[in-house]
Amino acid sequence: MLEFAVAIALALPSAQTPDRELVPVPAENMVPRLNINQRLEFDLAAYRERPPRVGDIVLLHPPTGAREERCGQPRNRAPEQLCAKPRGGADTERRFIMRVVATAGDRVTFRRGLVVRNGKLERRKVRRCTAGCPSRGIVTVPAGHVYVAGDNRPNSDDSRFWGALPVDQLLGRYVRTCKEFAEDPSPTCTSP
Repeated sequence: MLEFAVAIALALPSAQTPDRELVPVPAENMVPRLNINQRLEFDLAAYRERPPRVGDIVLLHPPTGAREERCGQPRNRAPEQLCAKPRGGADTERRFIMRVVATAGDRVTFRRGLVVRNGKLERRKVRRCTAGCPSRGIVTVPAGHVYVAGDNRPNSDDSRFWGALPVDQLLGRYVRTCKEFAEDPSPTCTSP
């Protein structure tokens, strides 16, 4: 009987493998899609196989300038102006969960918190800004970069404040949501 249980345990896919990682949602920047403390599974090898796409939810290292909302370009950015380029390299001590809203070559701006990408208004359900969100200007995403934003636009520290993110700072792509039960340390996961 023990051999049978071990064989079943080995046959079941585990959420925690070298190319998969479970990460708790640390902040409210992705509400209403994701909530604080939900556990998400990320595929850490996803971008070895294909480039990031608009709509991907990603685990990333923000630029070092994100700690102070410091923009690389334009340097003396007005509070309502979008940031084009980040300041500093990857802040490897921090990890954020965001959505890719534009990829290399896309022209992006925001209207009341909604993304306008290549002239088309975003249709995704997000929490919109009423005031205080950067929206002035149009940014063309450079080659090898993505523009990311949280779905809770009034409460998201994202590319609008610190610029387009180099693709090599993307750590993984969201795969599914997992629940952990106190009496069972192995997670129960559901696909998006």
